[in-house]
This record gives sequence, C-alpha cells and structure tokens, in this order.
Amino acid sequence: DEMIVEANKEIVAKKYIRKAISDDEINKYYEDEIYGDYNAKHILIKADTSDDASKEEQEKALEKAKKKAEEVITKLNNGEKWDDLVKKYSDDKGLIENFTKGDVVDEFFDAVLNLKDNEYTKEPVKSQYGYHIILRVSASKKPSLKESKSTILDSLVKDKIAKDSNLVSSTWVDIRKAYNLDIKDTKVKKSYNSTIKKAQS
Repeated sequence: DEMIVEANKEIVAKKYIRKAISDDEINKYYEDEIYGDYNAKHILIKADTSDDASKEEQEKALEKAKKKAEEVITKLNNGEKWDDLVKKYSDDKGLIENFTKGDVVDEFFDAVLNLKDNEYTKEPVKSQYGYHIILRVSASKKPSLKESKSTILDSLVKDKIAKDSNLVSSTWVDIRKAYNLDIKDTKVKKSYNSTIKKAQS
C-alpha cells in the first residue's frame, strides 16, 4: 500500500513539474538533444587484453588495436570492399539500425553525425569498446518540435528529478500550497512541518 501511495505521489508530482517547464527549456532541449534516426555500419577492433592486465599492457593493446584500425582504413582507401573487411577484421556484426542520440556511445554518435551518407571515418573512433571505423548508411529527418514535445517533457522531468533528490517532496509542498491545504490538527501539522523541513535540508 505504501509503495502504491509513493508511486501515485510521484506521478502527480511529475505532472506538476511538467506544467512548470518553460518553452525556452523545451526549445533548447529540442535543438540540442533531438535528432533523426540513423543507420550505420562499423568495423570494431577491440583491444585484446584481459581484465587484470596492467595499465601498460592495456595501453599497448589499445595502440595495437588503433594501428589495426588504421590499416583497415588504408585498405578501404585503396578500394577494398567493406563487407570483406568486416568479415576479416571486425569484432562485431557491423550493422546498427534506427538509433539516435543516447542509443549508442557519444563518440560513435558524434562521428556518425559528422559524416555524410555512404561516407566512412578517415580516422579510427575510440570508445569504451575499442576502435571503430564507421560508415554512415542513412539518416531520417529530425522529427518536428510538435512530434517530439511529449518525449522532451518526459526527459526534462526525469533530468530535474535526477539532479534534485528532494524535488518530488518539494513539489508536493507547492501542490498543497496551490490547493490551499491547511492542517488544523496541531500534532499532524507539527509532524508535517518537521518532515518537510528534513526533506528540504
């Protein structure tokens, strides 16, 4: 019962927070965070090292992976076929479909964003997985602000709650004020004020 009450309280608080989000916040999020969907192929060269490897061993493995990735790019530049190189070198199947920002690591997404369709990266792209050679296949048009608004509001509310652990509690203070809640019982009022004070501290 308590879990249900808390869940319902959070739902109501989120709706209240959502209404307070400004158009400027929505527009900024749309410009900075909303993109179309992308399709891309990649050749992934992982650093061949164990979990207990020393820092020096890890660095050597990364350097080796980078050199191999550079060799693959040279082969592409010389006209060798992408599919043949995927089979020979890649540590991943190679095709990633219908992704947008947040679906893949930032390094990968930023690289795709800076490519044209059918263009591949001329330098290896480093991520937590190793080194990628990325070929952008296609991109869909960015959805309109109207189409994205609900998703943007959900994300902004989620971000605000993540940044402020007391936001739901403080929002309920605002909700009770908005509805002119007046606690008459002295003990209940004292307990309520004490709880709110702790939540805001």
